[in-house]
Amino acid sequence: MNQPNVFMLGDWERAEFGPAVEFLRREANLYLHESDIRGLLTHLDLIFFVASRPGRFSAAEVEALHRRAPLARLVALLGSWCEGEVRSGHHWPGVTRIYSHQWQARLPREFASWQPRTANEIDRLLNTSQTSQAIRKLVGIAAAQRTMFDALAAACHSLGTDAVWLLPNLPSPVQRVDAIIYDSTLDLSAELARLKDLRQQLHSPPAIMLLDFPRQLDMQQATEAGATSLLAKPYLLADLAAEIERVTTAPAMRLEAAA
Repeated sequence: MNQPNVFMLGDWERAEFGPAVEFLRREANLYLHESDIRGLLTHLDLIFFVASRPGRFSAAEVEALHRRAPLARLVALLGSWCEGEVRSGHHWPGVTRIYSHQWQARLPREFASWQPRTANEIDRLLNTSQTSQAIRKLVGIAAAQRTMFDALAAACHSLGTDAVWLLPNLPSPVQRVDAIIYDSTLDLSAELARLKDLRQQLHSPPAIMLLDFPRQLDMQQATEAGATSLLAKPYLLADLAAEIERVTTAPAMRLEAAA
């Protein structure tokens, strides 16, 4: 399968975008300078506008580049300071928004399906949502509130995955799980300490951590504590499904499915 041609411009050298940029280097023909895409404009598949702050690009700049590469899909890779733009009404229409902490769940789906700029989020979710037909998996949900456990368990069940509640301050009711979903609500350092303990009790399964407005330092600390994946709340069910599938599927099986 040919790799897509991707042009990226903006703040791509900042540390918060490093993992996403490395993913794109592996999975695409990545061009980072405009001089490199002369003659390729009509053959670009995606254009990434990388912004660490609101106002980094104007709507006029976005449209001017899209007129030069009309077949390319437009994606904004954004820092955490940009999370209020949608509420302000100043975001760019027709541009898929991916925050730096969402790249693991979102970027692979951008490569999995090619859809026009006019496709909305519902179109993309309908096209990419799928339930695994593999052996049924067990996910341990660490949540302080029953309502949050019920919501996450319902999401897991809709994906064909069983769920068990890992209650605070109580021994785990099972010895092993395929993955942990950890809903972080309290002091992050205390939550990360408990995540470490849970992973030790359950033989080091992968862990998906749900965080409120994660910053770069939060994500770094969570990764060092053993979190395999991070999702910001509120999250999309499709993102959660993609991450459950990713962290519980062996690398060899992922390569076979992609072939």
